Amino acid sequence: MDVRRQAGCVILLLVMLTGCDSALPEQTATSDRLPAQEETVSQQEEAVRSALRETLNLSFRIFEAMEQKDYDYLQSVASTGVTINKDQNIISYRYGDQIIEVNFLKDLHLGNLEYRFYDLDETGTKMELGFAVLRESASEVYLQFVQGEEGWLFAGMITN
Repeated sequence: MDVRRQAGCVILLLVMLTGCDSALPEQTATSDRLPAQEETVSQQEEAVRSALRETLNLSFRIFEAMEQKDYDYLQSVASTGVTINKDQNIISYRYGDQIIEVNFLKDLHLGNLEYRFYDLDETGTKMELGFAVLRESASEVYLQFVQGEEGWLFAGMITN
């Protein structure tokens, strides 16, 4: 990878991580809150940041594992119900009353991914991340995660 491309990747990563904080709800003036309220809000914001940081990192490792066909890693981060088909390089999982099958994705890296959004459910146990894949024809990738006993687990992926 040439120096300009590496620099572009580093800048993109910094922009993505900096943008993570801006996606959080705005705070009101601290004088409007009681100290206990400030602490609770701060804890909630830190929990959201932590979940986002962990799932972003996990997303990039999953993309790399698909590229490298690292079935062991994919299985190690998969939640219950996610199946890794080694023969066909397919990830399958249950979504409602149907089984979704998605081929392994290739050539996803900081140079052609753009972070779009996150959605953390009210319980803080389910997270979805959205990325745009910037190539000749743009596409999107949505990764779902669930909170396991020892951290976030991969729960599925949707592409268009």
